[in-house]
Amino acid sequence: MMSPTSRLPRALRLVLSLAATLLSVPLAQAQDKPQEPRAYLISPSAGTVLMPKTLTLEAVTVDGSEYPVTQVEFLASERVIATVDRPVDQPKPQAWTRIRFKAIWENIPFGLHILKVRALSGEVVVALSDPVAVLVVGIPQPPPEPTLRVAIASPSAGTKVTPGDPITVSAKVAGEEPIQLVSFFAIVNGQTQELGTATQEPWQVDWKPREPGLTLLYAKAGSRTGSARSDSVPVLVMGIIEPPLRPALPIRVGIVSPKTGELLKPGTSLTVAAEVKGDEPIESVSFEAVVDGRFQEIGTDSEAPWAIQWTVPKGRVAVLTAIARSKTAKGISVSVAVRIASEPEPVAPLVWLKPQGELNWVSGVPFLLVVQANEVEGTFESVEFFDGETPLGKGSRLPTGGIVPSRTSLFVLDWKGTAGTHALGAVGHRTDGSTVRVDGPKLTLKDPTEPPRPAWVRITTPAMGSFVSTPEVSLQAVVFETPDAPVSAVEFVVDATVVATAKRPADAPASSPDHKLLFEARWTQPVAGMHVLHARAINDQTAVAKSEPVRFVVVEAKPPVPPDIMPKIVIASPQNGDRLPAGQPLEIVVKPTTGEAIESVEFLAISGGELKELGTVTQEPWSFTWKEPTEGLSLLLVRARIGDETVRSFPTLVVIGDGILWGRDDIKTPGAGVVPGLGVSEPDQPRIAPLRPTRDGRHELVMVGGDDGTPMDLEASEDLIHWNRVARGVLNLGATMDVNTTAESKKGLFYRLVPAAP
Repeated sequence: MMSPTSRLPRALRLVLSLAATLLSVPLAQAQDKPQEPRAYLISPSAGTVLMPKTLTLEAVTVDGSEYPVTQVEFLASERVIATVDRPVDQPKPQAWTRIRFKAIWENIPFGLHILKVRALSGEVVVALSDPVAVLVVGIPQPPPEPTLRVAIASPSAGTKVTPGDPITVSAKVAGEEPIQLVSFFAIVNGQTQELGTATQEPWQVDWKPREPGLTLLYAKAGSRTGSARSDSVPVLVMGIIEPPLRPALPIRVGIVSPKTGELLKPGTSLTVAAEVKGDEPIESVSFEAVVDGRFQEIGTDSEAPWAIQWTVPKGRVAVLTAIARSKTAKGISVSVAVRIASEPEPVAPLVWLKPQGELNWVSGVPFLLVVQANEVEGTFESVEFFDGETPLGKGSRLPTGGIVPSRTSLFVLDWKGTAGTHALGAVGHRTDGSTVRVDGPKLTLKDPTEPPRPAWVRITTPAMGSFVSTPEVSLQAVVFETPDAPVSAVEFVVDATVVATAKRPADAPASSPDHKLLFEARWTQPVAGMHVLHARAINDQTAVAKSEPVRFVVVEAKPPVPPDIMPKIVIASPQNGDRLPAGQPLEIVVKPTTGEAIESVEFLAISGGELKELGTVTQEPWSFTWKEPTEGLSLLLVRARIGDETVRSFPTLVVIGDGILWGRDDIKTPGAGVVPGLGVSEPDQPRIAPLRPTRDGRHELVMVGGDDGTPMDLEASEDLIHWNRVARGVLNLGATMDVNTTAESKKGLFYRLVPAAP
């Protein structure tokens, strides 16, 4: 199928592609006058969580110099949901004219929707907006309050009782019609036991616990038209819990000879014997050995006493095992490990120990030359060290002190060398007049003078990928200068424009080549959006150093939430943006902010676009344990019943597990070309980005990805990764994003973008 832009001339498609890449800031923030048409979706905003029956869509277009916008199409997941013509009361089309379009989307299906705006000039598509992701959810009405309620009155939770002692289990029951019976139950070691039934008040039964351990008590009440069950109350039955007896094995076999750790000599004949007991006659016992990792069957005996003869092979370690068999069963012994004596390897009379291999060192710095002399075949009188044919001196004999074998000596020379390459060696002189030579390594010594370090400047504030708010931005840079070019000032350059200049601190020395200087300034009236910041260190008017670029986002400061709109109930734990371990229950704790009486609290979660009803609590403490939380992103919600009013909490967004998949549920591994832990950038390698949760439950990111326009999904990582393509904007609840190009790296909490599944 032909794409909308493929209908245009090739030159126009190139212009549109360039405009779509460069202009990723919102329309209200654009500072230039475009020559080509543009389209922007301004409502709803990215990441919005909606619960509507209808939704108002708003867009703004900009006329180009040759193609005025005559019509816009609103798309949801590439499907046209509304078409709006250019208003007839708008001025005559000309370049840079901005027109607002509005449409109503009805009967919105639940789930994630990717919204776009497509602008047309006649029948030609001339502009396409950036995608905006919204999540549409539906929260059902709370169920009607139960007319019949029952709760365990005694014993209370955590009560300790003694086996055999009677205890009264009672319940409180309330309902709009007469109660006919209340039955009591206990869950003991996973098995449910009925304790008894009461048919009149007081609603209670007598119970004699028998099995030690944790027991859960609950009650069921029944009336003429319905029934209800209470929450479980845990009690602890004291006593010793006997562990289950180990099952008796039908065949028991063990090696009695040789013993573990015994030293064997290669080539000797060894008796390998086993002792066997069984419930039925034993037919055979086979013996196996693993010698230095190589398996072999070493023999089988068909009658008692169970033993074989084995010739010990060459090796170091042998692991022996016996296997006994009857007609219906098999038994395997515990393995026995034995050692095999090996002939000592021949040792050279003179061995060079230190330094080893080719080595770079600084001239004039002393270090040790060490040779080991093995004196089994003769005692060494002295050892002389050489550089090629030039003697360096005689080594000193070190006492062994029991550290090395008694027939071994160490000869050591403390040596300082000059710059250059040295071929080291040593000659040992025996008492009988013979000599032994050993070659050492080639050693390169360098002049200790260090090359001068260049001047540099590094931005410390704002941090890479950070979000800062108006009305002004703090700028800080650290400078290291050289003696011949002291830094007089630092210019802070934002998007190729100098926005602030910091003079050299008055208390700084005239030249500080061995110190770092801090320069501070403020950018007043910053423009909202993403920016690229450089710091330029200058000496008078000459630039001596330039920093690496830092990308950050300026957002408009949000006013504080007035106290009069604080919800009457809030989620106290977990906190918004918390990362929690996978596979563990999640306790959700709610705190009322009002003194009004709360009748019930309902706990909800949105995971992967699906609403989950977790449970309802009707008494304090107001908390609920989600036993199997869904791994990934979850949006927690709470509703409370206060009198005739149902109130809701702020949503809380949490991450379950070390890694999350953001997008399609069926993407479980990185896409093609993604290598976890990669440290070197590749041309089309998807990369990662830092994540920041906001108060309203969104996650704002400075994103990275593959080629321009490639759909991406998101996966978590905590590695130090380099990337080579950076995208701009806000990614919310499974959205995809186009990308622009640059190169950066950052360490911390990261999310990896991987190609979306087809």
